[in-house]
Amino acid sequence: MKNNTTHIEILKNERELYSKAADFIIQTFEKAIREKGYLTIALSGGSTPKKLYQELVKHHGAKKIWRHSFFFWSDERPVKLEHPDSNAGMAMEHLLRPLNIAAEQIYTVPTDRIPIQRVADAYEDDILDFFRQHKSDPRFDLILLGIGEDGHTASLFPNTLASNENKKLIVANWVEKLNTWRITFTFPLINKADRVLFLATGEKKAKILNKIFTTKEQQYPAQKVEPVDGESYWFIDADAAGLLTKGV
Repeated sequence: MKNNTTHIEILKNERELYSKAADFIIQTFEKAIREKGYLTIALSGGSTPKKLYQELVKHHGAKKIWRHSFFFWSDERPVKLEHPDSNAGMAMEHLLRPLNIAAEQIYTVPTDRIPIQRVADAYEDDILDFFRQHKSDPRFDLILLGIGEDGHTASLFPNTLASNENKKLIVANWVEKLNTWRITFTFPLINKADRVLFLATGEKKAKILNKIFTTKEQQYPAQKVEPVDGESYWFIDADAAGLLTKGV
C-alpha cells in the first residue's frame, strides 16, 4: 500500500495525535483558502474525530478560516440529526455549533428521505450542485477517515457492494454484519480528494494496521484509498502502531 503519495506518522500518544491532526487540518484550510478562497472538508464519525473536533474548537476556534469552509460527511447512518448515532449530530454538537458555523456552510446527508436509495442520490446531487456552482469537479480539499478493526473505512465494509462501486460517488450500502444501511462516499469520490487524513488510535487497531501496510493485495477497503492526484496521510498513535514492522 505504501507509495510516494502516502505519508505515515506515528505519534507517541493520543494527545499528541490530536494536536498534530488539528495543526494539519488548519494548515490544509489555510492553504486551500489562500489558493482559491474556500475549503471543502468531509467529516467522519466516531470517538476519535469527536476528540479531534474538541481540540480544534479549544485551540483554533478563534481563527477566521471557519467563515470560508464548507462541511460535508463521508458517511452517515440512516437516522435523524438528533439521534445519538448521527455522525452529523455529533459534529454539530462538538465542532460546528461551538464554531458558530452558518447553516449555508453545512451539507448534511438528508437522512429523512425514504427509501434509502433516495438519500444517497439526493446527497450526491447536493455535492455535485455545490461543486458545479464553484465551477469545479467534485474534489474535496480534505476527507477525514477512520479505520475499523475489519479494515473498513467510511462505511465501505469488506464484502459489501459499495466497496466495489466504481461509478457512483455516493451509495446506500447494506452492511450485513451490522444489519443496517449506511450512506457512504465511494472510492471514486474519495480518491478524487486533494488530501485524505486517516486517524487511528488504540491497541485494538494494531492488528489491522499491520495487515493493511504489509499485505500487497488489496484485501481490505482502507487499502483502496489511493488519491489519484492527491495524498493520503496516516496519523497513528503508539498503541495502534505497536505491530507495525520497521520500514512501514
